[in-house]
Amino acid sequence: MTRLHTRRASNDSSARSLEDSHSKAPCSRSASCNGRRRKRLATLGHTLTRRVLIAQRALAVVGWLLAGAVLAQIFIAGRAVFVGPDWWAQHRAFVHTFEWLSPLAVVLAYLARAARSTKALAWLTVVLLFIQYATAGSQSSLGRLGLAALHPVGAALLFWASVELARRARAG
Repeated sequence: MTRLHTRRASNDSSARSLEDSHSKAPCSRSASCNGRRRKRLATLGHTLTRRVLIAQRALAVVGWLLAGAVLAQIFIAGRAVFVGPDWWAQHRAFVHTFEWLSPLAVVLAYLARAARSTKALAWLTVVLLFIQYATAGSQSSLGRLGLAALHPVGAALLFWASVELARRARAG
């Protein structure tokens, strides 16, 4: 066989593989249909990637907002202890301004297609917020005062989880 025959044979096999790839496509065999399908898929992928990036940024913002709100809540509790008991009402009311950030972080973690550990941190903020409610209500009972002592520990853990969630969301 000469070089010309070898090239023809290789071109024939590549043409057959091209026809096989077209026959596997759900679209018709026309090149214009495949081109439109590729463009549509590329556009869809770009939109999904953009949505994921927006969700990642939003998750980072929500994490930092939650961390800042927990820090402010700790400050208000300190004022109630050291300045006067009138601040306890503010401490109880302020939690309702940011408690919704924790479930929002869970939703954003899934929309951002975050790593499993980041999703776990988002769920941890929900659990820690629940523990905060459980330990805050236990201070009225004399037998449960030990649980009430866990309330500031839960706040510190919630702050850590929020900061770590924001850091991981920012890293992508």
